[in-house]
Amino acid sequence: MDACGLPSLPSLDDRLIADLGIDSLELLELTLTLEERYGISLQEPPDADLPLKTIFTRDDFRVRDLVEAIQTLRARNLTPSPREVIGVGKASAPPPTASIACEPFTQLGGIWHDTEGAGPCDREATTEHGKGAPRVDRRSLGAPPLLDQLGIVSSLRHYRRRSDGMRCIALPETVCTMGSSDPNSDRDSRPTHVVPLSTFILDAEPVSVLAYSRFLNSIRMDDEQVLADWFLLAPVDDRVGFVPLRRVDRQGDDVYWEPCDGVAHWPMILVSWFGANAYSRWANGIDWREYRTLACDGLGRSTLPSEAQWEYAARGPEPRRFPWSSDNPDGNDTPATGMAQVGRHRRGMRYTLPTLPLRPTNERLGVSPFGILHMAGNVWNWCADFYDPRFYESPAARAPNALNHTDTGVRSERGGSWVGTSALAESWYRRGRVPQARGRCLGFRCVTIAS
Repeated sequence: MDACGLPSLPSLDDRLIADLGIDSLELLELTLTLEERYGISLQEPPDADLPLKTIFTRDDFRVRDLVEAIQTLRARNLTPSPREVIGVGKASAPPPTASIACEPFTQLGGIWHDTEGAGPCDREATTEHGKGAPRVDRRSLGAPPLLDQLGIVSSLRHYRRRSDGMRCIALPETVCTMGSSDPNSDRDSRPTHVVPLSTFILDAEPVSVLAYSRFLNSIRMDDEQVLADWFLLAPVDDRVGFVPLRRVDRQGDDVYWEPCDGVAHWPMILVSWFGANAYSRWANGIDWREYRTLACDGLGRSTLPSEAQWEYAARGPEPRRFPWSSDNPDGNDTPATGMAQVGRHRRGMRYTLPTLPLRPTNERLGVSPFGILHMAGNVWNWCADFYDPRFYESPAARAPNALNHTDTGVRSERGGSWVGTSALAESWYRRGRVPQARGRCLGFRCVTIAS
């Protein structure tokens, strides 16, 4: 990598995501270097037509497009404003994360067997994508319930999903407020509007590396092309050493996956939207082989959270700016110490897999009013919707269980991460990426489709 964070001597025709494998961390380093070198702001002023978000939302965003953006901004003499500058320091390490309370870790590894109940794994099936692929939606066969009831906490029903052990929380039918009324917020998060939501059951935590290994082992996944669609990187990708899973030889198994040392309870990272969707279908007992297609029920609810479900789960009944309150307790764009895992990167810092500043999925950070963890910070979460910066202006955004099905080629993500500041973890903040993108600060959680 050169001083700008780009691979040495990139071609003007190289695509930043598809060809160069740029993720949020590398984009941040690149942005800071270019802003400093050319005295411009590549952040997104609300009414700018060259926002930094377009780097993620265009599969064909090339080096030449970035050069054109820099030249245009220099010609306009657009200089950074205090809100636009990403507030990360240089070189020095961020303050250590204090000891954080944890919920019991419930997510499972190993292999799911049919004998465990509503198994989404047919051990007899063999397909072009490997052994163990489910042939049909198992729920149509009268299988045992996918969810075990755990009890009621603060008037909310808690469940355990049998396929992966995930603790889930049912959020009752409601009418939620979405979007921001702040005129300084990004244009794609305006205007505010209300959305009727049916009851939905959301994972209390992001899906962990351990649980993702269980998924791979249960379906005996060994198809290299499918794995490349989901999370495996090419050997030439400079992030290949950050893949948190490894294949191991184990007698009696064709293929077996396990977490790398020390990361089993971390959120699964470097996972594409396709890889997240495959898992969410499998966890719900739905054929994972259709991983390029979103699975929805009769009410329009999907196995990945919609943006509307995500925002309500993060903000609660009151339209809060952050899961914990309407204010950032640390002010402006500095990390919300002890509240969420945000703003942990410092310019120029280099990482190995064990030193990434990720936190376990069961730590009580980014906690929403419903007790759902990591609804701000740690990792971005893939959502079901296609991302459209003008979706909120359309009548479809106000429909019951609103979910944007219009194919824009880009899927939505929510929640912010350890790389960016708390401004990116605002509950109304929206962003999109092409579905094949993956990053060291990008994961997911599921919605359980159940009666």
